[in-house]
Amino acid sequence: MGLIVYCGLLTTLSAFSTDIVLPAFQSMTEDLNAPIIWVQGTVPVFSASFAVAHMVLGPASDRFGRRSIIAVGLVICLIGIVVAALGETVTQVLIGRAIQGFGCAAGPVLARAMLRDTHSGERLAHAMAITMAIFAIGPLTAPLLGFFLTEAFGWRAVFVAMATLTLSLMALSFLWLQETLPEERRQKLNLAKLIRSSAEIFGHSQSRY
Repeated sequence: MGLIVYCGLLTTLSAFSTDIVLPAFQSMTEDLNAPIIWVQGTVPVFSASFAVAHMVLGPASDRFGRRSIIAVGLVICLIGIVVAALGETVTQVLIGRAIQGFGCAAGPVLARAMLRDTHSGERLAHAMAITMAIFAIGPLTAPLLGFFLTEAFGWRAVFVAMATLTLSLMALSFLWLQETLPEERRQKLNLAKLIRSSAEIFGHSQSRY
């Protein structure tokens, strides 16, 4: 059950990181002296980097194991958060968000992979259902938390909240999380296979909706 809860928190990291920043847009616009459309760009920049990272972190975890790639992803995510939080211009914040989005992708990608490593059949469906229920906590709580933090401490406080969640997940990954993909089941990196798989994904009609 502990692994399922951890996977649920991993999956909600991306939604939490997207939604908590929404109430801070006006404050960011005034503080950074930037057009609102540039500040709003912190969301699509995060999402684009997040999407690209899926094609990198998934295959990497098949080769090197889930635990190590989760740790790498969370470290990258934290670096991006720090860059954005300390940014003095909207460009610096956007760069930070791009870095954050790339690392944050380790959450949902590897959470599902770990559940597939350790569960199957009805147990997997049950585990995924619990994970998705935990995932919903992010979108439900993040906007309200973002509003209160921005009103009380300013927009940079929302990045402190993101860093707190990320650090908590990092600590668990280093101190508690066990590897779920044994050596004998790991796959060598195959660029040609990766390209074919990516083409199949983008060529499928569901990927365009």
